[in-house]
Amino acid sequence: MSILADTSGLLALLDKKSRYYQPALAYVNQLIIPAPVITELDYLATKLLGARVLNTFYESLLKGDMHFLAVDIMDVARAYEIMTIYADTPIGFVDASIVALAERHKIRQVLTLDRRHFTMFRPRGLGYLELLPTL
Repeated sequence: MSILADTSGLLALLDKKSRYYQPALAYVNQLIIPAPVITELDYLATKLLGARVLNTFYESLLKGDMHFLAVDIMDVARAYEIMTIYADTPIGFVDASIVALAERHKIRQVLTLDRRHFTMFRPRGLGYLELLPTL
């Protein structure tokens, strides 16, 4: 089973004080990290948790505990299309790219705490996204 990781889900994994740490930890070996998430995570985790905590993420990713997924120009185009479809809601590129990657790779599950955005998406060919951990 493959699970795309959103920034909020990864922040929960990095913050051992978070009430979502244990539930998120159950999925760590199934995680796929979309490339756009890394930049957002780097900024937020450094700001909120410190660089040392963020380094554990990079070490885990480089050891192969999680998989990395690059975006190509077609993913960028689809992400932009998703952003225009949901233009009345502040959908950023990171969230839109997760949906684009979910569509292309047929991955329905997303590790996220962002229920507001991800429950409204209707990815092509998937119908809906299953959001983890269940809250």
